[in-house]
Amino acid sequence: IIFPMHDPEGKEFESLSESLKLTKEQQEKTKALITKREKAIKEKMDRLPNLHEELRLFLESDKVELSNVRSKLQEISNLQLDLRMIQIQGRLDFESLLTASQKENFRSLTKKKLDDWKSKRGQHFDKHGCV
Repeated sequence: IIFPMHDPEGKEFESLSESLKLTKEQQEKTKALITKREKAIKEKMDRLPNLHEELRLFLESDKVELSNVRSKLQEISNLQLDLRMIQIQGRLDFESLLTASQKENFRSLTKKKLDDWKSKRGQHFDKHGCV
């Protein structure tokens, strides 16, 4: 968990709220942060397909100009960096709403989820001979 993710059914948010014992005020502020973050992410994500299409056109032209390719790749990379920074800022904003105890619990939950994900990912790679 970097920050409560898009969760249309509210199950993840409800589970996180219960685990952290969020107050109603914290829940409302968190929902507002999620909405704000999702809007910012959508604005950036909506630009990616066009950038990838422009890159494809550069690569398919009769004479590939590497300077154009490099420039487009840089533009895509900058956008991806912006997306990552939005996620990180979202987590920091969320943590700022938490008490010290909730923050410690949140970090513990985050570490457990990451460890579980790594474990599952490792099993997947082992099963498919990718390691």
